[in-house]
Amino acid sequence: MPKSKLRKSRSRSRSRSRSRGRPPSKSPARQKSAKAKQSPSPSRNKTASQVTSTPKRASNRIKVLVEKQEKVEENVRQKEIDHTEIKRTQTVVTEIQHGLKKSPTKDKQIRPSQIENETSKDTSNTKKYIMGGPIGTFIMTLFMPVLVLGLNLLCSKKSCTLTLNKLPSIPKSLSSYYDRNAALIVLGFFIFQVILSSLPLGKIVKQGTTAGGRSLTVRCNGFLALFLTMATMAGLIYAGIPVIYVYDKFFQMATSGIVFSFILGCYALIRSRKLKPEEKSDQGNTGCTMYDFFVGRELHPYLGPVDLKFFILHYAMMCWVTINALFVWKAYTDGSLTPALVFVALMQALYVMDYIWHENIIADGFETKHNGLGFHLIFICISIVPFTYTLQTRFLLDHPVKWNPFALAGFFVLNMVGYIVFRGANSEKTRFRRDPHNPVYASFKKIPSPSGQKLLASGWWGLCRHPNYLGDIIMAVAWTIPCGWTGAHLVYFYPLFLTFILLDRASLMESICQKKHGSGWERAAVIMATKHVDMGVPKTTHLEFGGVPGVIFMIVGLPAAVYFINLFCSVETCTIMSLPYVPSLSAFLDGKSVLIFLGWFSFQLVLYLLPTGRVVEGLPLASGKQLKYRCNGFINLVITLAVFGGLVYGGYPVAVIHDKFLQLATAALIFSIVFSIFLYIKACMAPKDQLASGGNSGNIIYDFFIGHELNPRIGAVDLKFFCELRPGLIGWVILDLSFIVKACQLYESPPPGLVVICLFHITYVADALWFEDAVLSTMDIVHDGFGFMLVFGDLVWVPFLYSLQARFLLEHPQDTSPVYLAVCIFLHVLGYTIFRCSNSEKNAFRKNPRDPKLTHLKTISTRSGRKLLVSGWWGMCRHPNYLGDLIMALSWSLPCGIQHILPYYYPIYFLGLLIHRFSRDDELCRQKYGSDWDRYCSLVKYKIFPYVY
Repeated sequence: MPKSKLRKSRSRSRSRSRSRGRPPSKSPARQKSAKAKQSPSPSRNKTASQVTSTPKRASNRIKVLVEKQEKVEENVRQKEIDHTEIKRTQTVVTEIQHGLKKSPTKDKQIRPSQIENETSKDTSNTKKYIMGGPIGTFIMTLFMPVLVLGLNLLCSKKSCTLTLNKLPSIPKSLSSYYDRNAALIVLGFFIFQVILSSLPLGKIVKQGTTAGGRSLTVRCNGFLALFLTMATMAGLIYAGIPVIYVYDKFFQMATSGIVFSFILGCYALIRSRKLKPEEKSDQGNTGCTMYDFFVGRELHPYLGPVDLKFFILHYAMMCWVTINALFVWKAYTDGSLTPALVFVALMQALYVMDYIWHENIIADGFETKHNGLGFHLIFICISIVPFTYTLQTRFLLDHPVKWNPFALAGFFVLNMVGYIVFRGANSEKTRFRRDPHNPVYASFKKIPSPSGQKLLASGWWGLCRHPNYLGDIIMAVAWTIPCGWTGAHLVYFYPLFLTFILLDRASLMESICQKKHGSGWERAAVIMATKHVDMGVPKTTHLEFGGVPGVIFMIVGLPAAVYFINLFCSVETCTIMSLPYVPSLSAFLDGKSVLIFLGWFSFQLVLYLLPTGRVVEGLPLASGKQLKYRCNGFINLVITLAVFGGLVYGGYPVAVIHDKFLQLATAALIFSIVFSIFLYIKACMAPKDQLASGGNSGNIIYDFFIGHELNPRIGAVDLKFFCELRPGLIGWVILDLSFIVKACQLYESPPPGLVVICLFHITYVADALWFEDAVLSTMDIVHDGFGFMLVFGDLVWVPFLYSLQARFLLEHPQDTSPVYLAVCIFLHVLGYTIFRCSNSEKNAFRKNPRDPKLTHLKTISTRSGRKLLVSGWWGMCRHPNYLGDLIMALSWSLPCGIQHILPYYYPIYFLGLLIHRFSRDDELCRQKYGSDWDRYCSLVKYKIFPYVY
């Protein structure tokens, strides 16, 4: 045979052998021909130790495996992976060497796929059953439809409780279960959603490729589909179509959904009969028809351009929010719409919107990556979600509950806590998967695994292994609170069912991650279990405010002081000589006040996120990093004043702020407590270099009060910087202006003293926001953590006590002469001049100590390299800005006259606050500068008041 034909025949034989997964074989004739072409060599008689001179491909493969073994041994010494990888690699090397020793003359080709097959188990079929195996899945296939129908029978207009002696009557007629129009509605809505999912809208997200090389993509247009669905429903209502028919035929629609789920489950099983191995799910490939029908055999079923599994998940969310909207419309048309129903429907709609807005994350979720499309997933999405997750809203429609502001406040707060945990955990995971080398995660603890991936062991994912599940469960519990605690047992089905589902999913995820990450997963579990063990973080040794007993007293006493001062100084009287009148519970909190406060906080947060103003770098942190802050507070003040003026001009009753003053204070207090708890939980998961040096004592109560984390951030929002000047200070101004509006309603013109005080307050707040970047060097930002002390002070103490003088002059007008007011104005201008000039001098010197405008100032050098001013404003006393602040505080109280002591609480309190702050600042400076601070104190003798103190 010619040589060229011999080569072609040999290459075809090898290629066919490779395609069948076997090494190339040779016929005796070809072996003889090949031997004839080989020159005789003594290497064939070498010993087994010289086997490395055998064919080049095999020797290279052995070298690669030996290198791999050495790397694995090194990793074991570093405690990164366990010994199983070494044993597996040693076994493969030994087997290959043994094979070469047996027949060293054969040109045996060793391929990477062969090595992988040797070092991994066969996963072509499911080896482990879940959900109780075939028997368990058979029982669940029968039980889940009974569960849906039973819940809808038990929770009716008559009652919604589970009692054995009052079981509902089971309908016996076919019409009670089946209605043609109801079935057409279910089918029509399904087809409508298929059409919306097929529209060329949104973005296309790649899910990766299958083992067979097939590219997987999904079209993420769920948010647009939701918008079109709601617009279509609004159009049907406008056209007079009786959409309330859905409520009337709800039970029949649930039956139709069950039947439709069985049909789709059978279709999914039939289409998965002839699948390639790489297209099958790891969990639903047993060969047992019942089990595979329930779990799902096909991992990524496509019907044209539509990913059926991805679409089914969308369909469930669309049904949920659409049915809730129809229930709200039904209650509105019947005149039985309650705040509880609106709140629950709104929070569930926000949850669905968040789910769909981040639908690209779903493409990398548990259902998409691990679950096949079977009856289990289909039934949950088509029957359980639409017809049982809406149980709370249907209960509130059939059984309107009495307005309970405390329950609604607890519901809202708990829902927001759950959402923050849920969204924060998911966002952190998604960002880390996309870019593990992001500088944001530089200080996070990460665990390497043999798979090459790293596992987060700090942040949200250091709190527990599934913090997103925790947030989901908290929200589910929150949605049941407005339904009441008695007589509505069945509304708790959703949190119980969700907890069961997530626990089952967590156990399955444990086995998957254990298999995928090996010892890395075990190390992560150990670290999370020992997370609260001391990891070398420097502890706070000096406890301020009297230590733990002192902060407990302040946590209780500060809110009590807000109530007592405002109750002592009321419309009837303003004296401390007699006990105040304590109003009813409704005078302390109502739902409208909660909405006003939350709306106000959200409005200021939106203004903070606007791309306006300057971006300024703060002082270097302990890690050397400098955070950036957006300083747009003054612009936000102008926008807020413009909006307030528009509301007044439009006739909106802004004076209601005065009428609900105490309720607003309670809403702010509740928000502060919950917000502080969230901040402490977040701080426990923060990297150690982000903790506050003064709030790391190890005592929960003390750290909760002082603040455990120095600069807590969520995305682009620096929480401490935002709360420092925005909601509280600007809220103070709005309270004052609402008092003027109220005075215009009560009197012919507002009292002159009230107008003067409001102008004082506005100029003070405007100055703070104009020089907003100056706050970045204050003790609050640089040293103190963000805990209950600052949160309560920013959101409750400042607006609801600093506005006391203005409220006093509204409720108790004083007859003040123009000369007296002129003296008050003079004092305010004097105090403001001292305050502003001293702060400006300090800030200018910090920015550029060599500024020619400051050359006349005397300084002393310190060992730290910094210089201290000993002349000018800062040579007069050590804190001239405190002096100016106190003079202004006195000028704000003088227009209230001298007959009442309570309006003077502010300068008295402020004096004590500044003296305490001075002592803290003095101690910090003494630690920082050492003996240089003593030398400075000898040159600048007076602390706050020149020649006095």
